[in-house]
Amino acid sequence: MTKQIENPRFPNNIRAFRERAGLKLNRLAELIGMTPGNLSRIERGDVNVTSDVLQRVGKVLSIAPGLLIDASMSQAEIEASASNARTVDGHLLEDCVTLIMDVCEERKIIPTSRNIAEWSSYLYAEAMASKKAVTDLRDTASSVIKFTCQKRS
Repeated sequence: MTKQIENPRFPNNIRAFRERAGLKLNRLAELIGMTPGNLSRIERGDVNVTSDVLQRVGKVLSIAPGLLIDASMSQAEIEASASNARTVDGHLLEDCVTLIMDVCEERKIIPTSRNIAEWSSYLYAEAMASKKAVTDLRDTASSVIKFTCQKRS
């Protein structure tokens, strides 16, 4: 059985990056193999965004998928990131998102975009503080997810 974690609506940065790239919603939807309606709902935060969608959007826009769900980014940071998103930190954040999604899959949890952002941000900070590789933080990721799921149950 797959566990669904409920959270309030959580917008993401997909629309801002899409607009910065000069793409219309219909065109990005076509490029990632999704209906414009579904992409619109994802951009508004009305439905959960999956790691697969983040990967496809990131590939089309040439940015790290983790940047698409970084809720703390201002418009100026989005514009700066859109110009040079593939930085070392962008790769690290992308690795954090990937690890979080792997752990969720193992635990049969479907995270919301807010969960992914929170957990990835925590893991990113932990990786920076401890100087450990993200792959060495699997137990930390598992513990954070487990704690959050128990707290909400």
